[in-house]
Amino acid sequence: MALPRPVEASRPLSERLRDLPREARDTLLLLAICGQILLPLLGEIPLWCAALVAVLWGWRLWTVLALRALPPRWAVLAVAVAGAGAIAATERPLLGQGALVTLLVLLMALKTLEMRARRDTWVLCLLGFFLVIAGFIQSQSLLALASMLVSLAGLLTALVLAHRPVGRPPLLAALGQALRLLALGAPMAAAAFVLFPRIGPLWGMPDAQIARTGLSQELRFGDMGQLAQDSSIALRIRPLPGPDGRTVPVDPKTLYLRGPTLSHFDGRTWTPDSSSRFSALVGADSAGLRLMQAPQRLEITVEPSQGTLLALPELSLPLKLSQSLLGTHPSPATPQPDPALPPGLAEDDGSAPWQSTPAELRAARLPLTEGEREGSARLLPDLSWQTDQPIRQRQRLEVMTWPAVQIGPFGLPGLAPTGSDEARPAPVWPALLRANLQLPPGNERTIAWAHDLRRRLDPRLDADADAFGGADDPAQQLDPPMVRHPFTLVQAVLSWIRHGQFRYTLTPGVYRSNPIDAFWFDRREGFCEHYAAATVIVLRAMGIPARIVTGYQGADPVPQDGYWVVRQSNAHAWVEYWHPEIGWVRVDPTAAVAPDRIAQGIALDAPSPFGDFMQRHAPGWLPRLQALGWDARRGWETLNNRWNQWVLGYDRDRQEELFSGSDWPLDPGQTLALSVSLLALIASAVLWLRQRRDPRSPWQRFMATLVQDLSRRGHLPPEAAQASPAALTPLQLGQRLQAAAQGLAPERQRAIQAHVAQLDAWRYGVPQSPSRRARSVWLRLWRRQLLALLAPR
Repeated sequence: MALPRPVEASRPLSERLRDLPREARDTLLLLAICGQILLPLLGEIPLWCAALVAVLWGWRLWTVLALRALPPRWAVLAVAVAGAGAIAATERPLLGQGALVTLLVLLMALKTLEMRARRDTWVLCLLGFFLVIAGFIQSQSLLALASMLVSLAGLLTALVLAHRPVGRPPLLAALGQALRLLALGAPMAAAAFVLFPRIGPLWGMPDAQIARTGLSQELRFGDMGQLAQDSSIALRIRPLPGPDGRTVPVDPKTLYLRGPTLSHFDGRTWTPDSSSRFSALVGADSAGLRLMQAPQRLEITVEPSQGTLLALPELSLPLKLSQSLLGTHPSPATPQPDPALPPGLAEDDGSAPWQSTPAELRAARLPLTEGEREGSARLLPDLSWQTDQPIRQRQRLEVMTWPAVQIGPFGLPGLAPTGSDEARPAPVWPALLRANLQLPPGNERTIAWAHDLRRRLDPRLDADADAFGGADDPAQQLDPPMVRHPFTLVQAVLSWIRHGQFRYTLTPGVYRSNPIDAFWFDRREGFCEHYAAATVIVLRAMGIPARIVTGYQGADPVPQDGYWVVRQSNAHAWVEYWHPEIGWVRVDPTAAVAPDRIAQGIALDAPSPFGDFMQRHAPGWLPRLQALGWDARRGWETLNNRWNQWVLGYDRDRQEELFSGSDWPLDPGQTLALSVSLLALIASAVLWLRQRRDPRSPWQRFMATLVQDLSRRGHLPPEAAQASPAALTPLQLGQRLQAAAQGLAPERQRAIQAHVAQLDAWRYGVPQSPSRRARSVWLRLWRRQLLALLAPR
């Protein structure tokens, strides 16, 4: 036979919560606040600790709702000792951030099981404040800020309730008091944030929310396609005034951000070749950079990632190094048009190119902030930047960049015509280029197609190659022999892509054996890495040194707050081929198959089930929903960028920039000292005024004023105003009025006594007007009616 359910358990939960005793209600509020604080930290602590915390929190919730007793102290102590031992056994280092956060989380969960007095509530709130700070160290995003403010408001509400132990204070009233306390402290916190001197990396906090890998040192078919489906922000770019005061705008259509250079291909994976480290810039005999345009000063904000590569525009240098180099070489080389060269490039006009010694570029460093120490990124010989550690926190860089640059060497030795009197120094460059002519095993159809194209396009090419330097020419010692004028062959390869019914897609499927052959002849579907890899293999088979460069191309079509946003979906791969006269030349085969992708600088949208559904059933609504979603996303990203730039990015440089741009004569430290002094004076003045203020309550002031007024009008004797009138009760006032109103009619005497009884009921009965203003209005009306009853007629 089943036992009947208790009456209390059968009631609806909403009624049971409303009728809970005050202690149970306040405990539920504290449990809700603790849960809100602990929830973001569960992913940062070990799994066993998260499970234990959930069990303890649920246990305490059950004791409140079921009105059960708390567990004995020895049980709580046993769990605490076991938890501390588990932390000591699993966390390393023992005094590190992870171990301390885990210990605080465990202590908060255990403290909820022994809340027996107000002191326990204060201790629990103190632990909550520490954990709020710990959570903000883990992540400093706007969402983390909102969660922190909610936690602070909840903890202050719990403290307000703990300091009001009598009665049953409404939760909304306690919340209002907590919000007023936050509002009072906000100006002081803002002043301290702006004025307190920044002390180097002490203010840097790593962002633990690193889920992006970014660019890699390797490239396989499909890698770029996977990265291009990530629409998170990789970096932001903002143009700044240059040395001449002019701001060169950023053109997203021509924006290429250079990452690693990949030369070695084993048939599956592209990697940097060890020999390519001795790139063109390292050959001191022929190294050089020819600057084709004026420099551009940029501010680049790099988002955290797990990678060690900084994708920056072509030839990006720190401001100090670029200023020294510009002082040595103030004018870029003037391009001389030549129809035999690729468009936009120039033939050597006889003037010396801008020569950079290896020491100048090897010493290039970009300062970075890495947690509690200063780090840096170094410039690699292929003009890409690399850090020693993953970029775990947001970086703000200022660089000088040259949008168009030719990478030497120029006028290579060994390429002079036979019989020339030109000096022929020791040829070191063939070894540098050999890695960029290497062909992987397999893909015989593509290689044979490239050989046939070279013979068909111009049979004189082989003869021209033999004519330069003869059999002893280093160019002929390469396999295959290097072509002197490769531009015609490159254009033929791009024409094949443009007219060969190729398709640009994020989902081309998997290419297995001989992937280049399968892509070039059979399926003809791929993303940027497919076109770049196939183009490099074809060019190498024709005797043209070529390599893959990965990075980012383009940006969002509309800037946000002056920043051009580059996303992971802008990840791209392109080709550089070697021209003996002008060095490495960039060519983008993706522009031949998908010109809009390059011309507009916009990444390809990844397919989604929702988009496919809307395209089939409501195609007219899909563009509207996409536009609405992009507008909302841009608004959020703009707000988030302002938070990153002006709050998280408020470092020593920003502080000095803020004060140097104003006429304020004091530095931040002096301004902070002055502000603290002014606040201390204001606080002292407020305390002094409060001591001089009338200490009587509003009721006492009302009674004193009323008695003095009645004495002045003759309704009470003069000595009544001198014998502590504020201490009179309504009944005592009625007795004095009765003695003074003996000459009045009996009806008016009874009316006066009834009116005084009404004041007595209002004073000591249930308040009918809870607000201060309503009470003041009621007392004024009562006084006016009393004076009307006492007035002579």
